[in-house]
Amino acid sequence: MRKFFLIAILVIITGVLYAVLDNFRTIPPVPPTGMRAERVAIRIHGQNILAEIANTEEEKEKGLGGRTALGSNEGMFFPFPERGSYGFWMKGMKIPIDIVWISGTTVIGFEENVPFPQDASVDDGKLPVYLPPSPVDGVLELQAGKVKSIGLQAGDLADFERGNGR
Repeated sequence: MRKFFLIAILVIITGVLYAVLDNFRTIPPVPPTGMRAERVAIRIHGQNILAEIANTEEEKEKGLGGRTALGSNEGMFFPFPERGSYGFWMKGMKIPIDIVWISGTTVIGFEENVPFPQDASVDDGKLPVYLPPSPVDGVLELQAGKVKSIGLQAGDLADFERGNGR
């Protein structure tokens, strides 16, 4: 009888541990350092990217400016209400990035290893502006080199896993 009781307790403890540990897998991760809470998960060319969403004009203007690092699976997504030729610059940037141009859910092009200004005192009007090859309604900024490392190509699909991110 005592053996049965001990086995029953072990089964219960194992079940409780499994339930608790399984629950941890469904809890969303804490936002990476320096990232705001509103994010979207984007699967692009087989790679999962956790991107901060720049919703407001102020957030879009600042973008990743001032950041000194960006994780290999992190980024910033800029949604736009309609397709257009939205220009991007590197004002205030301290790291190089890749810029991915998205129309609907299709990658239409990208800029790789876009350099940040080496001289912070450069007049804004002298900073290069990067434009998409055709109108877009979304732009994804990634760690420099990410486009090449995952083999991203124009025509690839971007799968957005958050309802109001796309």
